Amino acid sequence: MASVVHRADQHRFVIEEDGAEGELVYELSEGEVAFVHTGVPPQIQNRGLAAELVAAGTAWAASEQLVVVPQCSYVQVWLKRHPEQAAALTICWP
Repeated sequence: MASVVHRADQHRFVIEEDGAEGELVYELSEGEVAFVHTGVPPQIQNRGLAAELVAAGTAWAASEQLVVVPQCSYVQVWLKRHPEQAAALTICWP
């Protein structure tokens, strides 16, 4: 199973599987992180990889005590579907 890698220098989390790469892109500003895009190529979709990316990104945000701004629609849906993880975050809904 693929694991999520945080590429802080690129402001994204990535997951690679079967030669393709999914990503969660973020913008960082003082005290907050805006998750702006989650993308998984068609050949590796429907495997739960986007959820793994968002779980890793939000866990990182919680550990860094960052306010989460879920600009990406997938991140918004994920947070609503996982209220137990969302409860550990400070969220600023757009």
